[in-house]
Amino acid sequence: MDVETFLNDLRAQVSCPLCKSIFTDPKQLPCLHVFCLQCLKHRHETSHDRDIIKCPDCQALCTVPDSGDLKDLPTSYYLNGLIDVLAIKEQKTSQVRCGNCDKESSESFYCFHCRIFYCQECFTGHNKLRGNEDHRVLALKDFQDKDFEDVLKRPSFCQKEWHEKEELKYFCKTCEAALCQTCVLMDHVGHAMVHIDEEAERRKIEIESLIKAQKCSLRENMNTIAKIDEECAQVIQHGENVKRDVQKFVDKLIATIEAKTQNVLASVENEANGTIIAQKKEMENQLALLESSLERADKLLSRGTDIDVVQLSQFMESMFSDETDPLQAADNDPDRYIVTDDSKNCYKKEVTRLHLFKLTDSSKTLFCALAFEDEMDIKTLFLNLREEVSCSVCTNVFTDPKQLQCLHSFCAQCLKQWYRTSHGRDTIRCPQCQALSRMPESGDPKDLPTSFYLNGLIDVLAIKECKSSQVRCGNCDKKSSETSYCFQCCIFYCQECVTGHNIMRSSKDHRVLALKDFRDEDFEDVIKRPSYCSKQRHEKEELKYFCKGCDAVVCQTCVLMDHAGHALEHLQEEAERQKIEMKSLIEAQKRNLREKINTIGQLEKEYAKLIQQGEEAKRNVQSFVDDLIALIQSKKENIIAKVENQTKESLQALTAEKTEIESQIKSIESSLEKTNELLTRRTDAEVVQLKKSLHATIATQNESQLVESDPQNIPALVFMENQKMLNTVNSEEIGILLHASKKTEARMSVTEGKELSEVFIGHEVQFVLTTKNAKGEQCYNKYDNVTVEITDERHLQCTAEVRINNSEDGRYQISYSPRDSGRFEVTMKVNGEQTIGSPLIMKVKQFKLTPVSTFGTFGSCDGKLNKPCGLAVNAIDEIAVTESFNHRVQIFNTDGLNLKSFGRLGNGMGEFKKPKGITFHQNGNIFVADQDNHRVQIFSREGEFLGKFGGKGGLDVHLSYLRGLSVDSDGNILVVDKGNKLIKIFSPEGKFLKKFGVKGSLNFPVHCVQYDRYLIVSDRGEHCIKVFDRNGNFQYKFGKQGKGDGEFQSPNGLSVNKSGHLMVCDTENHRIQVFELSGKFVGKFGTKGTGLGEFNHPRSISMLNDGRIVVCELGNHRIQLFSFENKTQAATGKSNLV
Repeated sequence: MDVETFLNDLRAQVSCPLCKSIFTDPKQLPCLHVFCLQCLKHRHETSHDRDIIKCPDCQALCTVPDSGDLKDLPTSYYLNGLIDVLAIKEQKTSQVRCGNCDKESSESFYCFHCRIFYCQECFTGHNKLRGNEDHRVLALKDFQDKDFEDVLKRPSFCQKEWHEKEELKYFCKTCEAALCQTCVLMDHVGHAMVHIDEEAERRKIEIESLIKAQKCSLRENMNTIAKIDEECAQVIQHGENVKRDVQKFVDKLIATIEAKTQNVLASVENEANGTIIAQKKEMENQLALLESSLERADKLLSRGTDIDVVQLSQFMESMFSDETDPLQAADNDPDRYIVTDDSKNCYKKEVTRLHLFKLTDSSKTLFCALAFEDEMDIKTLFLNLREEVSCSVCTNVFTDPKQLQCLHSFCAQCLKQWYRTSHGRDTIRCPQCQALSRMPESGDPKDLPTSFYLNGLIDVLAIKECKSSQVRCGNCDKKSSETSYCFQCCIFYCQECVTGHNIMRSSKDHRVLALKDFRDEDFEDVIKRPSYCSKQRHEKEELKYFCKGCDAVVCQTCVLMDHAGHALEHLQEEAERQKIEMKSLIEAQKRNLREKINTIGQLEKEYAKLIQQGEEAKRNVQSFVDDLIALIQSKKENIIAKVENQTKESLQALTAEKTEIESQIKSIESSLEKTNELLTRRTDAEVVQLKKSLHATIATQNESQLVESDPQNIPALVFMENQKMLNTVNSEEIGILLHASKKTEARMSVTEGKELSEVFIGHEVQFVLTTKNAKGEQCYNKYDNVTVEITDERHLQCTAEVRINNSEDGRYQISYSPRDSGRFEVTMKVNGEQTIGSPLIMKVKQFKLTPVSTFGTFGSCDGKLNKPCGLAVNAIDEIAVTESFNHRVQIFNTDGLNLKSFGRLGNGMGEFKKPKGITFHQNGNIFVADQDNHRVQIFSREGEFLGKFGGKGGLDVHLSYLRGLSVDSDGNILVVDKGNKLIKIFSPEGKFLKKFGVKGSLNFPVHCVQYDRYLIVSDRGEHCIKVFDRNGNFQYKFGKQGKGDGEFQSPNGLSVNKSGHLMVCDTENHRIQVFELSGKFVGKFGTKGTGLGEFNHPRSISMLNDGRIVVCELGNHRIQLFSFENKTQAATGKSNLV
């Protein structure tokens, strides 16, 4: 024994865990924990089981000795020895009480045989006694380590009366008890006896075997702890991997969506800009063509010869009449588009294509201030003269300029080359404006009209440039700077040739002028010089006449040879006449252009607004995508939260398992520690006494051993990508661009309907929007986007649903059921623009109903009622009623006419015992709650029995005294199982799907309806309404027992009206109460009585398609119909409703 070790913290070892004092008569429980005898007795007295005592330390249940006295529990001799050792150890700092005279003294002695401390006097007396001669007594101050060990291993003496001096030397195998010699002689004669030291040695061997097994178990548990730690790390890592997979999938989705968003935005941009650029270019080209044509016509009229004027007149009328309207393309092309999504029009936004057109300053100057000059402005003529006389094909000065019908001129040779490469046979396309011109009958471009005006300009250019370049002689081709010009020959002559020219008699009247002497008026004469016939042998003949029959300019020889008898006119007179006509035509074109310029100005303003609409479309696209991404992110957060919750649950399960194993390890370690102490420090008597307890303790520990942790028992999460969603995102666009017709005009569209000046909460308001075109005619376009916004006085949008029914003829039926009272604005828009009179003003008053009719009286024949209970209305306003005491179902129309009835008392097919709830399914079938037969029966619309489900019992498929029935939005049947206090959901075929209301959340359920994401239950037992989510999780409740507003006495039937208000049959208060889904009281109607509008135990409530309310009265044996009161008064504010 390591005395020094066990002496450390000795006081803590000998202190009772309950009273915290030194043990007094320490008694040991079978679990090996030790307490004072008095402490155990006090604890046992407060327990309710007299045969069992619970260990205050480990809570183990221990059996009380057969005597019923806790003093018969084994005494801890070892602790008694420790208590003596503590007294010996502390004798230097405190006095020791004498075990004989109770006197405390610092000079004390200890008798190892008597196990008593003696003071100096009593020690002397003890030694004088003859019986104590062999006792070993030692002064406390003389104690050594081996003496302490002797104190602990001193003999154990019998505790029985008269046996105290007898040492426990024997062990009775029969009684499993340590005995003294007197015990053997008195009580155990004939029993199997062994010496106690032999039994102790044998039991020590057994205990060591137990210790070895416990150490193996301890090692296994430690290994299990290590595995659990590994599993925890794996669970955490697995959870992180799943979250990464979720994030990766979401990133992939969002990346695809964002890429498609950019495509849509680019499409919007390209759709607008591409059209703008194309139409702007088209309009600019057309207006430039007009500008060019007018400019050329003006030049020819003001500067050209009479021949040029006559030739011009041949082209002008057809040229201007064929001119394409610059705005025609813009009118013909669709100029609007709507951005829609592919998922059933989640949103629609309209944008209009933008067309911008800007007039150049020169165009504005020409179009707005175009004027014809009677006198030629020579200075203006000289501007860009070379450019004007240069062919646009060869870029050189014209050679034999020929004029096309579009008034563009080119060299004859250039046109001939161009004509060869063109595909037309009878026409030639202008190389400049691409206009088509008719070819001469000869097919030779040389026969096209000659531009005499340009020929004159070419000569003017030569005269102007003579100072800087030499001029070629028209007679000898010699170039010279000293040149003259003959106005009659239209030829330049060098100095030598002009002399010869002047000598000739035929030239004596010719006007010849040196180029250096030219003045402005001379240039004008050059341009307006006479024109000569180009026919062979006619070259000297001036073109003086105009043949009206041939529409040609001719010379005198031509008249004699080819135009004899034709209607002729002097060329000058014809030119003057045609100038007047052409000026009139040009003036008309100027007015037309001014109108177009004004129109373009208006379009510029409109297009500026349309740019904003284009930006709005892009914002709406982005908003939709942001909402979509936010929804994906929300779903991502939900699934990540589920991963984290599952990981947390798995870790909690592993931690609980680990904690339990650690508790077992601690228990095993404690047992091993106590067992080791028992083997090394305790007496033989304690070893044999406690071996049985030790066996029981170890057996208990082995029984509570956990099964080794199995990783397969921990659910492994695997993220499975929603491939359908990914495929949809990859294959579908986030939206499409749909072209909308521009013919629908919001500013012409009108709204018609009932007055909105006074309506009531819950009353359905109806009006009609008619779309019209710019002429005020009704029109329809499937791409028109009609929206209705209803806002309150704080400009907050109302949450109630606005229903829009498209008649596909330009008429839109709009209905809305107000939820709150107050003043509201109703704003109607078509393609984003407000309609006439929008917004309208709507004044909503508090809830108010008026009784309109009643039917049914007490009786049993058809049409009469006896305790009507259930009520349902189908799509064609047929009213079905169950009668508890007539055990049948009757079907009525809204006038109270009995249409059919079926059922009778019994338990066969189609028979009833107190039918309660009833409901119509979307497929037309009728479901009836057959209460006392504990089943639901199914009938056709004609009342033919189709099937049943249920039957009394407590299983999920069973029903017990069922009450209300209803159909949810999925077409499933909500059944109130009153007997089992549950709501059960069945398929239309009667297959059980799920249930809710477990754990006592329902007391006396009567009816259950579904609205939106909620399941609403009337609980008659608690006089309240309880609200659950679609999964059956309790959300909240409202109402309590009473007669005030919002209080109930046995609430029964439920129904939700079109405005989303919950109507409750407050049966024993004889009224109907109306609430918002939050539980806020809205209104009530009805009082107790038998008159119209009065109730006697209303049990069920429903609603007709036109909004009228139907109430079933149990006590009055009748059905009542109510409607919303709506006084028609003149509309106020901005409304113009009819």
